[in-house]
Amino acid sequence: MRRDDRRYLKHANKKKGSELLTVIFITLVLMVSGATVMGFLASNIRNRNERPPREVETPSPEIVYIYYNVWEPSGPTPAPQRPAIQPTENITGEIYQGETELPINGATGWAAVSTPLRTAPNANAEIIHRLAPGNPFVIISEQGNWWYVGFADDVTGWVDNRTCFINLPDILPSIVWRNTNATSSVFASNVRGLPDIYRQPLYNARSFNPRLNRYEYIMPGLYSLGVALHQAQQLAMAEGETLVVNEVFRPFSTQQQVVRGLTDLANEFEDVRLAINYNSWHMGWFIATGVSGHQRGSSIDLSLGYVKSYEYRVSGDFIYLYITNHTPVIMQSRIHELSSLAVIVDNPRTITVTQILNGSVRMSSRVTDGTKRLQMYMAQAGFHPLASEWWHFDHAQSETIGRNSGIRGDFYTESIYSWIPLANYVLGE
Repeated sequence: MRRDDRRYLKHANKKKGSELLTVIFITLVLMVSGATVMGFLASNIRNRNERPPREVETPSPEIVYIYYNVWEPSGPTPAPQRPAIQPTENITGEIYQGETELPINGATGWAAVSTPLRTAPNANAEIIHRLAPGNPFVIISEQGNWWYVGFADDVTGWVDNRTCFINLPDILPSIVWRNTNATSSVFASNVRGLPDIYRQPLYNARSFNPRLNRYEYIMPGLYSLGVALHQAQQLAMAEGETLVVNEVFRPFSTQQQVVRGLTDLANEFEDVRLAINYNSWHMGWFIATGVSGHQRGSSIDLSLGYVKSYEYRVSGDFIYLYITNHTPVIMQSRIHELSSLAVIVDNPRTITVTQILNGSVRMSSRVTDGTKRLQMYMAQAGFHPLASEWWHFDHAQSETIGRNSGIRGDFYTESIYSWIPLANYVLGE
């Protein structure tokens, strides 16, 4: 031990001894003066520990939530930049004229259930191989409900695409993809982070994408959902906004992890229980305890952003629009806030697409203009809202496909096979 270290320890020990004498002296004084002072101190400490959280009044005078950390949306509203449909600069390539922004050839897909790989596009064709749930492949071409795909070791064949997912950024590159559950989860309730979940990555879903020549989130979903999502993005961009997608596919194990986290948080904190169960809402409105649309690839969580800048990029033979910068649109709560702070109506009920379109829904006073616009974009594209979560939407056609196919989401999608799309690709070349 160095001399300076010995000197420091000697000084520290002398100081501790002095502090101990001081404590003994104060204790003797308090004992002599009676229990009055001790009673006062104990009462003060007890009252401070039992002090309830401060009450914060929401914009609605008849609703009062109790929570510790208030999240208030703020910030100026920027002037939106409306992306042009046609590129203004000199750029080589063609704009894809289809149901999505880029064609499916070269996109990554996954088997969502045990899926036979067949020699021809019909259910009676010979089975070459059977893909396990979560097995990735590259989509080569399409014929009706069948995809011709390439699997590992140069194995090719046909799969029924109704039992498969597609990587949505591969066909919708203009959308802003932000999967916080793959990087730093924001799941919370009454602004309290869920234990062992909040700010933690829940699964791996980010990789370099050769098709887009950038690192991008891996976002599987049913193709029918992707077609509808393209419509919603076109509506948003016409108003100078963009969809900001937080999550589509969520592994079943992650779903159960969130259920446990929310249950534990509600058991520990009364303010969380109050926020979840306010006005007849209950936990089932905020997280499904069984298989949900997220596991089936038929549900989506998303927000909006104002487009600040964009550019045109090329993938293979095609041009696509890429949003280089955006500003978040103000919503009533943070995304994945699992409590009545996120509801769009004051009382639990089912809301239809028609009700959103004709404006007959009496929305909660907490709902912002941004929430209303998001609801309208998604309803016009055929998505059903969820009354308890402003960010969550279900696509009915995709939900039917997912249920009929028996998709349960008990797998992970951590790798991609994506490559550039070609305009004049001929099967077999």
